[in-house]
Amino acid sequence: ELLKTAMRDKFWNIRLFAINNSETLIRQSPDEFKNILFQIAAKDSKASVRAAAYGIIGSVYKGEDADALMRNGLNDSSLTVKSYALQSMYAANPEKTLEYIEQNEKTAQGMMLVSFAAIYADAATKNKASFYTSAYSRCKTPSEKYYMIQMAGRYFVGQGEDVINQNTSFITDLASKAPEWYLRLASIQVLGQFIEYFQSESDMLESEIGEMTSKGNSSELQDKQARKMALGQNLSQLQIILDAIRAAETDPNLMPYLNPIQIEE
Repeated sequence: ELLKTAMRDKFWNIRLFAINNSETLIRQSPDEFKNILFQIAAKDSKASVRAAAYGIIGSVYKGEDADALMRNGLNDSSLTVKSYALQSMYAANPEKTLEYIEQNEKTAQGMMLVSFAAIYADAATKNKASFYTSAYSRCKTPSEKYYMIQMAGRYFVGQGEDVINQNTSFITDLASKAPEWYLRLASIQVLGQFIEYFQSESDMLESEIGEMTSKGNSSELQDKQARKMALGQNLSQLQIILDAIRAAETDPNLMPYLNPIQIEE
Protein backbone atom coordinates (compact mmCIF):
# COMPACT_ATOMS: atom_id res chain seq x y z
CA GLU A 1 0.00 0.00 0.00
CA LEU A 2 2.88 2.36 0.72
CA LEU A 3 4.16 1.89 -2.83
CA LYS A 4 0.71 2.51 -4.30
CA THR A 5 0.40 5.66 -2.21
CA ALA A 6 3.74 6.89 -3.57
CA MET A 7 2.58 6.18 -7.12
CA ARG A 8 -0.40 8.47 -6.50
CA ASP A 9 1.58 11.22 -4.76
CA LYS A 10 0.84 14.81 -5.82
CA PHE A 11 4.52 15.38 -6.59
CA TRP A 12 5.49 13.89 -9.97
CA ASN A 13 9.10 13.16 -8.95
CA ILE A 14 7.88 10.97 -6.09
CA ARG A 15 5.55 9.12 -8.46
CA LEU A 16 8.44 8.63 -10.87
CA PHE A 17 10.78 7.42 -8.12
CA ALA A 18 8.18 4.93 -6.91
CA ILE A 19 7.62 3.47 -10.37
CA ASN A 20 11.33 3.27 -11.21
CA ASN A 21 12.00 1.32 -8.02
CA SER A 22 8.99 -0.97 -8.05
CA GLU A 23 9.56 -3.55 -10.79
CA THR A 24 10.68 -6.34 -8.47
CA LEU A 25 7.58 -5.98 -6.28
CA ILE A 26 5.31 -5.65 -9.31
CA ARG A 27 6.69 -8.85 -10.80
CA GLN A 28 5.89 -10.63 -7.53
CA SER A 29 2.29 -9.35 -7.46
CA PRO A 30 1.40 -8.15 -10.97
CA ASP A 31 -2.38 -8.28 -10.50
CA GLU A 32 -2.17 -6.04 -7.45
CA PHE A 33 -0.46 -3.23 -9.38
CA LYS A 34 -2.03 -3.65 -12.81
CA ASN A 35 -4.85 -1.12 -12.48
CA ILE A 36 -2.78 1.66 -11.02
CA LEU A 37 0.04 1.21 -13.56
CA PHE A 38 -2.38 1.18 -16.47
CA GLN A 39 -4.05 4.35 -15.14
CA ILE A 40 -0.70 6.09 -14.74
CA ALA A 41 0.41 5.14 -18.26
CA ALA A 42 -2.82 6.44 -19.76
CA LYS A 43 -3.56 9.52 -17.66
CA ASP A 44 -0.67 10.83 -15.53
CA SER A 45 -0.07 14.53 -16.13
CA LYS A 46 3.71 14.11 -16.39
CA ALA A 47 5.19 12.53 -19.54
CA SER A 48 8.20 11.05 -17.73
CA VAL A 49 5.88 9.28 -15.28
CA ARG A 50 3.72 7.89 -18.09
CA ALA A 51 6.86 6.71 -19.89
CA ALA A 52 8.17 4.95 -16.77
CA ALA A 53 4.87 3.12 -16.38
CA TYR A 54 5.01 1.90 -19.97
CA GLY A 55 8.57 0.73 -19.37
CA ILE A 56 7.33 -1.73 -16.76
CA ILE A 57 4.06 -2.69 -18.41
CA GLY A 58 5.69 -4.09 -21.53
CA SER A 59 7.97 -6.42 -19.59
CA VAL A 60 5.39 -7.61 -17.04
CA TYR A 61 1.93 -7.66 -18.61
CA LYS A 62 0.62 -9.62 -21.59
CA GLY A 63 -2.80 -9.87 -23.17
CA GLU A 64 -5.25 -7.83 -25.21
CA ASP A 65 -5.73 -5.12 -22.60
CA ALA A 66 -1.98 -4.54 -22.37
CA ASP A 67 -1.69 -4.52 -26.18
CA ALA A 68 -4.52 -1.97 -26.41
CA LEU A 69 -2.90 0.25 -23.79
CA MET A 70 0.47 0.22 -25.52
CA ARG A 71 -1.12 1.00 -28.89
CA ASN A 72 -2.89 3.89 -27.21
CA GLY A 73 0.49 5.06 -25.96
CA LEU A 74 1.67 5.37 -29.56
CA ASN A 75 -0.78 8.30 -29.86
CA ASP A 76 0.51 10.10 -26.75
CA SER A 77 1.32 13.80 -27.10
CA SER A 78 4.89 13.13 -25.88
CA LEU A 79 7.44 11.59 -28.25
CA THR A 80 9.23 10.16 -25.21
CA VAL A 81 6.08 8.34 -24.08
CA LYS A 82 5.50 7.10 -27.62
CA SER A 83 9.02 5.72 -27.65
CA TYR A 84 8.57 3.89 -24.32
CA ALA A 85 5.19 2.53 -25.42
CA LEU A 86 6.78 1.22 -28.60
CA GLN A 87 9.62 -0.48 -26.72
CA SER A 88 7.08 -2.03 -24.36
CA MET A 89 5.00 -3.22 -27.27
CA TYR A 90 8.08 -4.82 -28.83
CA ALA A 91 8.90 -6.62 -25.58
CA ALA A 92 5.36 -8.00 -25.44
CA ASN A 93 4.75 -8.69 -29.14
CA PRO A 94 7.75 -8.33 -31.49
CA GLU A 95 5.93 -9.39 -34.65
CA LYS A 96 3.09 -6.86 -34.33
CA THR A 97 5.55 -4.13 -33.38
CA LEU A 98 7.68 -4.72 -36.47
CA GLU A 99 4.55 -4.51 -38.61
CA TYR A 100 3.71 -1.17 -37.01
CA ILE A 101 7.25 0.14 -37.59
CA GLU A 102 7.19 -0.91 -41.25
CA GLN A 103 3.99 1.07 -41.73
CA ASN A 104 5.26 4.19 -39.96
CA GLU A 105 9.02 4.34 -40.51
CA LYS A 106 8.78 7.11 -43.13
CA THR A 107 6.85 9.51 -40.90
CA ALA A 108 8.37 8.85 -37.46
CA GLN A 109 10.20 11.70 -35.71
CA GLY A 110 12.47 12.34 -32.75
CA MET A 111 13.17 9.59 -30.24
CA MET A 112 10.40 7.55 -31.82
CA LEU A 113 12.57 7.34 -34.92
CA VAL A 114 15.54 6.30 -32.77
CA SER A 115 13.37 3.61 -31.16
CA PHE A 116 12.51 2.27 -34.62
CA ALA A 117 16.23 2.08 -35.32
CA ALA A 118 16.94 0.26 -32.05
CA ILE A 119 14.23 -2.31 -32.69
CA TYR A 120 15.36 -2.99 -36.26
CA ALA A 121 18.87 -3.56 -34.90
CA ASP A 122 17.67 -5.84 -32.09
CA ALA A 123 15.47 -7.83 -34.46
CA ALA A 124 18.20 -7.99 -37.13
CA THR A 125 15.55 -7.10 -39.72
CA LYS A 126 16.87 -7.65 -43.23
CA ASN A 127 17.23 -4.96 -45.91
CA LYS A 128 16.90 -1.95 -43.62
CA ALA A 129 20.32 -0.34 -44.07
CA SER A 130 18.84 2.48 -46.16
CA PHE A 131 16.44 3.26 -43.31
CA TYR A 132 19.38 4.32 -41.13
CA THR A 133 20.91 6.69 -43.67
CA SER A 134 17.51 8.24 -44.34
CA ALA A 135 16.58 8.39 -40.65
CA TYR A 136 19.83 10.14 -39.73
CA SER A 137 19.01 12.97 -42.12
CA ARG A 138 15.63 13.35 -40.38
CA CYS A 139 17.07 13.56 -36.87
CA LYS A 140 16.73 17.11 -35.58
CA THR A 141 18.77 17.24 -32.37
CA PRO A 142 22.38 16.24 -31.70
CA SER A 143 21.24 13.63 -29.16
CA GLU A 144 18.94 12.00 -31.71
CA LYS A 145 21.80 11.94 -34.23
CA TYR A 146 24.18 10.48 -31.64
CA TYR A 147 21.85 7.60 -30.80
CA MET A 148 21.05 7.02 -34.47
CA ILE A 149 24.76 6.61 -35.27
CA GLN A 150 25.06 4.05 -32.48
CA MET A 151 22.00 2.13 -33.68
CA ALA A 152 23.25 2.23 -37.27
CA GLY A 153 26.55 0.71 -36.17
CA ARG A 154 24.78 -2.08 -34.32
CA TYR A 155 22.59 -2.81 -37.31
CA PHE A 156 25.40 -2.76 -39.90
CA VAL A 157 27.63 -5.06 -37.85
CA GLY A 158 24.72 -7.40 -37.16
CA GLN A 159 24.02 -7.71 -40.88
CA GLY A 160 27.58 -8.68 -41.75
CA GLU A 161 30.29 -7.99 -44.28
CA ASP A 162 28.31 -6.81 -47.31
CA VAL A 163 26.19 -4.33 -45.38
CA ILE A 164 29.26 -3.01 -43.55
CA ASN A 165 31.09 -2.44 -46.82
CA GLN A 166 28.06 -0.77 -48.42
CA ASN A 167 27.76 1.71 -45.54
CA THR A 168 31.38 2.42 -44.63
CA SER A 169 31.38 5.63 -46.69
CA PHE A 170 28.30 6.90 -44.82
CA ILE A 171 29.95 6.37 -41.44
CA THR A 172 33.29 7.72 -42.71
CA ASP A 173 31.66 10.97 -43.83
CA LEU A 174 30.14 11.42 -40.38
CA ALA A 175 33.43 10.55 -38.66
CA SER A 176 35.25 13.25 -40.59
CA LYS A 177 32.59 15.89 -41.24
CA ALA A 178 29.88 15.80 -38.53
CA PRO A 179 29.77 19.28 -36.92
CA GLU A 180 29.73 18.15 -33.28
CA TRP A 181 32.82 16.37 -31.98
CA TYR A 182 30.82 13.72 -30.13
CA LEU A 183 29.02 12.77 -33.35
CA ARG A 184 32.41 12.30 -34.99
CA LEU A 185 33.47 10.23 -31.97
CA ALA A 186 30.37 8.01 -32.21
CA SER A 187 31.12 7.46 -35.90
CA ILE A 188 34.77 6.65 -35.22
CA GLN A 189 33.62 4.12 -32.64
CA VAL A 190 31.40 2.51 -35.27
CA LEU A 191 34.39 2.23 -37.60
CA GLY A 192 36.17 0.53 -34.71
CA GLN A 193 33.27 -1.93 -34.46
CA PHE A 194 33.69 -2.69 -38.16
CA ILE A 195 37.35 -3.47 -37.53
CA GLU A 196 36.48 -5.72 -34.59
CA TYR A 197 33.97 -7.58 -36.77
CA PHE A 198 36.45 -8.20 -39.59
CA GLN A 199 39.19 -9.12 -37.12
CA SER A 200 36.94 -11.65 -35.41
CA GLU A 201 35.93 -13.18 -38.75
CA SER A 202 39.57 -13.34 -39.79
CA ASP A 203 40.60 -15.02 -36.53
CA MET A 204 37.91 -17.68 -36.94
CA LEU A 205 39.01 -18.36 -40.49
CA GLU A 206 42.62 -18.61 -39.37
CA SER A 207 41.65 -21.37 -36.96
CA GLU A 208 39.61 -23.19 -39.59
CA ILE A 209 42.40 -22.89 -42.15
CA GLY A 210 44.87 -24.37 -39.68
CA GLU A 211 42.63 -27.40 -39.10
CA MET A 212 41.94 -27.89 -42.81
CA THR A 213 45.60 -27.61 -43.74
CA SER A 214 46.38 -30.60 -41.54
CA LYS A 215 43.58 -32.58 -43.20
CA GLY A 216 44.51 -31.64 -46.76
CA ASN A 217 41.06 -30.42 -47.87
CA SER A 218 42.41 -28.28 -50.73
CA SER A 219 39.26 -27.00 -52.51
CA GLU A 220 37.48 -25.63 -49.44
CA LEU A 221 40.81 -24.52 -48.03
CA GLN A 222 41.44 -22.27 -51.03
CA ASP A 223 38.01 -20.66 -50.63
CA LYS A 224 38.69 -19.87 -47.00
CA GLN A 225 42.14 -18.51 -47.77
CA ALA A 226 40.62 -16.22 -50.41
CA ARG A 227 38.03 -14.99 -47.95
CA LYS A 228 40.68 -14.36 -45.31
CA MET A 229 42.59 -12.29 -47.85
CA ALA A 230 39.45 -10.25 -48.58
CA LEU A 231 38.92 -9.68 -44.87
CA GLY A 232 42.51 -8.51 -44.60
CA GLN A 233 41.89 -5.99 -47.36
CA ASN A 234 38.83 -4.68 -45.53
CA LEU A 235 40.86 -4.30 -42.36
CA SER A 236 43.63 -2.44 -44.18
CA GLN A 237 41.17 -0.06 -45.84
CA LEU A 238 39.49 0.72 -42.52
CA GLN A 239 42.84 1.34 -40.88
CA ILE A 240 43.77 3.79 -43.63
CA ILE A 241 40.45 5.59 -43.12
CA LEU A 242 40.94 5.85 -39.35
CA ASP A 243 44.53 7.02 -39.72
CA ALA A 244 43.40 9.79 -42.07
CA ILE A 245 40.65 10.87 -39.69
CA ARG A 246 43.06 10.97 -36.76
CA ALA A 247 45.57 13.00 -38.74
CA ALA A 248 42.96 15.59 -39.71
CA GLU A 249 41.20 15.90 -36.33
CA THR A 250 42.07 18.94 -34.22
CA ASP A 251 39.27 19.22 -31.66
CA PRO A 252 40.80 18.96 -28.15
CA ASN A 253 37.65 17.30 -26.84
CA LEU A 254 38.03 14.43 -29.26
CA MET A 255 41.80 13.99 -29.39
CA PRO A 256 42.11 11.93 -26.15
CA TYR A 257 39.79 9.29 -27.64
CA LEU A 258 41.77 8.77 -30.83
CA ASN A 259 44.13 6.05 -29.63
CA PRO A 260 44.89 3.73 -32.54
CA ILE A 261 42.86 0.55 -32.85
CA GLN A 262 45.39 -2.21 -33.23
CA ILE A 263 44.85 -4.71 -36.00
CA GLU A 264 46.44 -8.09 -35.44
CA GLU A 265 48.76 -9.31 -38.15
